[in-house]
Amino acid sequence: MDKIALKEALDFTVKQKNHFIAFEHLLLEVASLEGETARLRKERQDLKQELAELHTSVDAKHVELQETIDSMTRTAEAQTAKAQAALGKLKRHCDDQMIEVREKYVRDKDRMAREIGDLEGQRAQLVKAIKKLEAQQVHLKDRAVGASA
Repeated sequence: MDKIALKEALDFTVKQKNHFIAFEHLLLEVASLEGETARLRKERQDLKQELAELHTSVDAKHVELQETIDSMTRTAEAQTAKAQAALGKLKRHCDDQMIEVREKYVRDKDRMAREIGDLEGQRAQLVKAIKKLEAQQVHLKDRAVGASA
């Protein structure tokens, strides 16, 4: 073999060696990328799992909140019904008391009118008695004046 053929063979071998080194480097890069891809897939799977757990937790909290709202609504409705019943009872009681007060007012008014009438009658009798006494007094004065004359 001549020198040129050896040089070409050597150049070819160096080129092949460089290609082999580049290929090994690419294989290492691919392995590194595959490792990174696997890590990212694992991280993605973990995040999906965490998201699913968060959705489950949110759903549970939503159910709990709805149950609390429903319970509070039932309680408020029950208290409202009790308050309305108590208010109705109080209104009836007030109406009954108002009727009693009006009836008592009418009774007292009638009684006072009778008492006033009785007092006016007594006053009229007293006025008559006073006039009679005054008349008797005048008569007695006249008799006393007539007897002394």
